[in-house]
Amino acid sequence: MTSDNAVPLTQKSFHIRKSLKDLAHRPRLNKRKQHLPNLCLPLPSLPSHLNAKDNYVYDILYECQRGSWLVGYSSKTLLQFDPNPWCDAYMKYTPMNPTTYQLPDPTWEWVSKEWMVDMTEDVDEAGWQYSVKFHGAVWHGNYKHFRSFVRRRRWIRLRHRGQQQQKDQSGESKNQGDIVKTRQLVKIDGDDDDDDNTKQQQQQLAESSKSMNETDLLNSLKNCRLDRERRSVFDSLLSSSSTTQIDSLLADEEKVMNKINCW
Repeated sequence: MTSDNAVPLTQKSFHIRKSLKDLAHRPRLNKRKQHLPNLCLPLPSLPSHLNAKDNYVYDILYECQRGSWLVGYSSKTLLQFDPNPWCDAYMKYTPMNPTTYQLPDPTWEWVSKEWMVDMTEDVDEAGWQYSVKFHGAVWHGNYKHFRSFVRRRRWIRLRHRGQQQQKDQSGESKNQGDIVKTRQLVKIDGDDDDDDNTKQQQQQLAESSKSMNETDLLNSLKNCRLDRERRSVFDSLLSSSSTTQIDSLLADEEKVMNKINCW
């Protein structure tokens, strides 16, 4: 029996307020995760003979593909909300792959001869892990029907910073400093006659270069038609001449300026 005062039932419309990409990246709550304390793949341990572990770093690249057992897997079938074919350790975009990967700076060098597939965790015989989607899903090493639409594989390569090269550079700088000190001591302990002879030779060289530079300078300035051309001549002269030659030219500054004004 129905009463006359029954409240009519109304059905509310259902709207999806999030995009398809957000729904795909949103992790799904799974009771199995309570029994899995760590879902991240740990890196293989470094060799025991490596004392300075701070100078040894693993570089990581992830290879991502989409497909199935029937049609096969390929990076060309990745969807718009999937990661790129090659990603970094955090599954983010990277423009590099194992053939184009470069070291951060020249102080680093490779320990491994080439990139290797990480086979330390739950993976198949080729190093692949399978899952329903890339973000927020559980990864497994064996193929499962309707639960293996994507797969990823981790590549690793070990590099280290060369400490011996830094020690060699510091030793060379110390040796150069000692050589400079010995040369200065030899110069101070030398005779006064030798100093006078060197000063006379420098003065003779300055006088010979003075006449040559003056003629070249005046000829080049005479051929110039604009002021900026004359300025470039002065700049080239100052950059290529020594301090003694510049001082000798400045001594006849009035002579040079008078000729420039006449032109």
